[in-house]
Amino acid sequence: MHAALTTDENRSNQPPSCDTPTEHPPRDQEQSLPKTPPVNKTDPVRENEWIAVTSNQMALKCIHTQKDQKKPLYMKKIGVIQVNEIIGLPKRVYFTKTALTLLPSAPTPPKNKHEEKKQKKSPTHIAFDTPSLPMLMQMKLAKSEHFISHEAIAQILFYSIDSSLAVVDDGYRSAVVAALATARGGTHNLFGIKRTVYTTHLLDVMGYPTNIEEYSPERTQKIPIRPNERVVLILAPNAPFCPEETLSLIETVHKTASVDFLMYHHCKDALVPLFNALMKRAQVSLINLRETFMRRYQTRIGLVHPEASKTGSSGFILTGTFFNP
Repeated sequence: MHAALTTDENRSNQPPSCDTPTEHPPRDQEQSLPKTPPVNKTDPVRENEWIAVTSNQMALKCIHTQKDQKKPLYMKKIGVIQVNEIIGLPKRVYFTKTALTLLPSAPTPPKNKHEEKKQKKSPTHIAFDTPSLPMLMQMKLAKSEHFISHEAIAQILFYSIDSSLAVVDDGYRSAVVAALATARGGTHNLFGIKRTVYTTHLLDVMGYPTNIEEYSPERTQKIPIRPNERVVLILAPNAPFCPEETLSLIETVHKTASVDFLMYHHCKDALVPLFNALMKRAQVSLINLRETFMRRYQTRIGLVHPEASKTGSSGFILTGTFFNP
């Protein structure tokens, strides 16, 4: 009997083999076990890339770490920052400026709306992040009230998803082109009209190629389009529409494929003559003229939602489809 006990003791001291079933803790005990902390996967700021300077979830400036090395970055209530100082710092981490360097420091959350407005107006903490389309739109809207709105860009973006061929006229400093590149995943088969070919700054900031081919009917009509593929025409000029020229453009984009078009203008009177002209064409269908509104969003952690009030009209959108015979 003592030998049997000794054998059991030796077996318990040996490591478990593959044949021996391992005992797992109960489910409730497994959930109570301490979890390993998440790994911080924050990328550092590199030497040759575009960086957005943000504060309170808002983009303030956009700089290039190589092209803007000799330009000091002046931030109100923070001081002068040299571009070389931010290279190697982690992204999406708040910093504050001291007499010598930038130190990580989390901003104190505002206690009321007055403090929140004060922090947005004069930020004391900044962070660095990779530029995105919402950030760039936020910067443009802060500088100009007559810029295209977030909602108009969002509708243009969703309208051009999965399009095989896109033709665009951008009168808003490459914001519309950047939305198309974001929706289509690049600039392949993207053609620009007039000034669109030369104003591609936001494409460079977002990491897309800037060499957009200039539009010509001879070039786009030779591109093969399958029956399940889409052709889109996005027109957002900062000038009135000419109904005759616009109708001719819609009809000559492609010979066989149908064309889904979207026109944007900040004034309704610029789209009404074009709307009336399209209503008389038998080949045009699904015509819709609607108004867009600028709506601000609250972007606190865990409380991301649109605000209840709108700030007024931000333009009109005319959409439809031209069916080739």
